[in-house]
Amino acid sequence: MAGNLLVLEVVPRSRVVFQLLTERIHVELELEPAGDDEAAATLAVEPPRFVGVGRQFPSQALSRLAALVRRAAP
Repeated sequence: MAGNLLVLEVVPRSRVVFQLLTERIHVELELEPAGDDEAAATLAVEPPRFVGVGRQFPSQALSRLAALVRRAAP
């Protein structure tokens, strides 16, 4: 996916809501503390009907996000 991203809401350290404009996908990411230096993430993805975003997309996106965060940690 490539295109424009529109950030709709940011609550530092707990929530971000955005839209992928080209794909018309609405995304909400929520983070909750889950222990020492860890967080539990919940990702909600609302694509328009018939857009080819499968059920695995949120899980894959969270896996990629976790990999990025682990790589960035000191």
